[in-house]
Amino acid sequence: LPVQLRVMGFAIGDLNMDGHTDYFFGNGEPVTGGVNRLVVSEPMSDGTVAMSDISSDIDFEAPQDDSSEPYREYPYRTHGTVMVDVDNDLDLDLFIGNGGMNQIPDKEEPNRLFISSLSEVRSAISVTLNGSISNRDGVGAMIWVRQAEGSDDAITRWVSRSSGFNSSLPRTQVIGLGTRNGPFDVDIAWPSGQTQTIVGVESGDRLIVDEPVE
Repeated sequence: LPVQLRVMGFAIGDLNMDGHTDYFFGNGEPVTGGVNRLVVSEPMSDGTVAMSDISSDIDFEAPQDDSSEPYREYPYRTHGTVMVDVDNDLDLDLFIGNGGMNQIPDKEEPNRLFISSLSEVRSAISVTLNGSISNRDGVGAMIWVRQAEGSDDAITRWVSRSSGFNSSLPRTQVIGLGTRNGPFDVDIAWPSGQTQTIVGVESGDRLIVDEPVE
């Protein structure tokens, strides 16, 4: 799927909570602004994964407030984004930071926050890593979530804290499970080489995992 933008706010995460990574491309065009792109991954019945452009879900002007300085015309200039569980309900929300350079008079633009309610219909867990030998946040660790019956359909997460210019990734990994049923096994490979497995994990569990010390 071609994306031709001046991307400055790039974010990744599983917004539709189906176990596959989705992508937000923030258009940082410095003068005119530009429409952002939101692309989600969707599993197909044949086992493949298709990419769908759902940018229309977020492509609209922000409501005006009662400020004496109205916003500049839409579209805005996006310079930072994050997919994070703002309301702590085990699904990812999308925060978009907008605005122009300080040298430009009309630099003031509204930030946007899009709240998801998919936790009402999709399963998920969260995993927060506390590193000791590796690093505090477990950056570089790999996480695999599998159904306990031995399914090969593993959901994979690589722990990182940055995704681009002015854009970050949350420390807590919210892992969408779609319609999969538990219990689940969670395997973790730490950058130090340590590995561990948590068994009997159910949808809705919030795991806090300490790195094992030899």
